[in-house]
Amino acid sequence: MGGWAIFANREHDMPASLMAGLVQGILTATITRFLKLSAETIFHRPIGVFRLLLLPLVASFVSFVFLTTVHTFAGTPALILTILVPLTVSTLYASC
Repeated sequence: MGGWAIFANREHDMPASLMAGLVQGILTATITRFLKLSAETIFHRPIGVFRLLLLPLVASFVSFVFLTTVHTFAGTPALILTILVPLTVSTLYASC
């Protein structure tokens, strides 16, 4: 996803696009780890059909807040385009 962030910010100065790629790479690793731990926790608890909806909702909410906050502080120029793909992927990952 770091490569995607560089591509999404390609029309901006090189330091900004490289920083977006570095930030996104670190965020992707962190969010993936969080999703794995969340999936293991949620699916090992007997909470019925609700668990099928809980993980994608938690994943999309946490990913959106985390991605938006960190990229905003990092000064990522193309914020929406940068977080669009990672947010979609993390939500789909949690849905499967």
